[in-house]
Amino acid sequence: MSDTKELQDALAAEKRAAKTLELGGATIPLGVAVLLYVVSLLFDNTNGFSGAETLLGLGDVSIMEQVFALASAIGMILTLITLVARRTMLAQIAWMLVGLGLFVALWAFWAANSTGPGFYLLLLGDIIAVVAFARIIMHKSPEQRAAEERVRELAARPNAVVAVQTHTPKDAADDNPVLIDDRRAQAAERHRRQREN
Repeated sequence: MSDTKELQDALAAEKRAAKTLELGGATIPLGVAVLLYVVSLLFDNTNGFSGAETLLGLGDVSIMEQVFALASAIGMILTLITLVARRTMLAQIAWMLVGLGLFVALWAFWAANSTGPGFYLLLLGDIIAVVAFARIIMHKSPEQRAAEERVRELAARPNAVVAVQTHTPKDAADDNPVLIDDRRAQAAERHRRQREN
């Protein structure tokens, strides 16, 4: 097998390994965070409204309270899907949404006149989810480490990197009709048609 093909296969294996998560010990904290969120929907959240009423916008709730409820809800749904699918992209989106929900919840806590036990449960669930996601997203699985090490070994070979950089894929710019610069030919054809008319 050529160095180029071997290095490309190793790079592809590294990308495949990065697409899946190894949750390990984070499964329980993420499950607890989702459970806390579901329980928070039943209790008084802000201004005497339950978490479900805040999420649905029923009653007198501010936009800020609706934003943190919605961001946390979508983040927790994606957290639940992440627990099943173990996909990195879902985990990253869930992490961002739960983090946004946490930030806006803290802002709402500062601005709100009254908060109930549901709010504190939601806040605790968001904190647990943000910390758990940070640990699993920033941690490489053994499969990722092995693939990364294989890429390093292959890249250390003489001319391996040069071979990959000079290798042109089948859909190169020369063959792509969108990228072909034929403006002169088009202008000449346009002038020829104008002279004929």
